Amino acid sequence: MRKTGFRRIENSILVVSCYFGVRESTVLPPPAGLPSRFFTNNHATSITAKNSGWTVINVGPQFEATNDELVSAIQSKYVKFVQFIDDFPELGRYDYFLYTDHKNQLSREVGRKMMSKVRGQKTVVIRKHAEYRDNVMIEVAESMNQNRYSQNMGRTLAWIDNLEKVGYRRAARVPNTGIILWKNHPTARNLGNQIHSVITDQGQPQCQIIWTIASQPFSSTIRAVKYNSLGIRPKQHPSGMRIWVDRILAPARTFVRYRRLD
Repeated sequence: MRKTGFRRIENSILVVSCYFGVRESTVLPPPAGLPSRFFTNNHATSITAKNSGWTVINVGPQFEATNDELVSAIQSKYVKFVQFIDDFPELGRYDYFLYTDHKNQLSREVGRKMMSKVRGQKTVVIRKHAEYRDNVMIEVAESMNQNRYSQNMGRTLAWIDNLEKVGYRRAARVPNTGIILWKNHPTARNLGNQIHSVITDQGQPQCQIIWTIASQPFSSTIRAVKYNSLGIRPKQHPSGMRIWVDRILAPARTFVRYRRLD
């Protein structure tokens, strides 16, 4: 039974990853025995990825490589949120797409575990954040330390404010978007399209913020698993005191900072 299951996985799941930008990057090998595609607009990284075992797709003609980290980060969401299916219809034959950041080391056992979570209405599987972040403003505060995220954060906060007026909640669990399993299904595609659209419209590549808010109407289709349940880059959970401090101080710091900008 187990071997049959693995054959079924190998025939139905495609592992995808990417790197966009002008700097060369290291690339970890894909899961052994699973079909994989690595999207990049960087020639040197495409060679590294090929030597690591990936089948490389050059998207340089579609996405010009740039030194601008914000632009490169937004370009990468083309892969993370499975926007490539329309441009590469031959990949649409797979039942699942397992996205991973290029610095994660996956095994086919991870694919098996994640596929086992797709039951009933669930068509997307994602990990919870390693820390217990139950308010999007905690993620906003942490993201202020990176320029590619902070540049357009004022616009992002205005977007959150507007959605809050129509029933969306800031107090929602933040995910870790470094690994996502997408079922090749309309509801999963709709979620990916929605999040990608907001990211590009807002000029905000911090997709964990965007996901926390924009995914709320899609809660019935998402299964969130514990961060350490997949055995990938395990982290120690924060103490109760750290969680309390984050809940109280992180949203307050962000509020004060942006009121000063006003």
